[in-house]
Amino acid sequence: MYTQAGKDAKLNLNRGGSVPTTWHLALTSTEPGQSGIMTGELSGGSYVRVAIPNNATTWGAPVAGDGSNNRRSIRNIVEILFPLSTTALGTAAYVVGMDAASSGVAHWYQAIGPYIITGTNFLVRFPVGQLELFEEDPLCLSPA
Repeated sequence: MYTQAGKDAKLNLNRGGSVPTTWHLALTSTEPGQSGIMTGELSGGSYVRVAIPNNATTWGAPVAGDGSNNRRSIRNIVEILFPLSTTALGTAAYVVGMDAASSGVAHWYQAIGPYIITGTNFLVRFPVGQLELFEEDPLCLSPA
């Protein structure tokens, strides 16, 4: 069992205390699972993984959970935007934290609810506070 200081230390690893120093967010139609195998990543048109710094400029300080449990979490403190699509890319069901702009290793993922069905001139965005990393869970989010 972690103490609060232990929980905060673990969360602070996601704020830049370790490598990678940049997360490359990917959108995929299929669940990577524990193996992290990336099948179904969206592609085509203007799709690229979005690089976000893995530090305190992107993630806020650890805070108490939602009251129903004792989990601590951090949230994004900047808006995260994917490029405007130039073609329909398919359905984004998961967001994945990758360690590289292409290929690379999946470190965490979470289902997007509800799924995002992209189209031409479609913008995928995660406003401030929408991405939430929990101490036990990789990521919980609800895109705008």
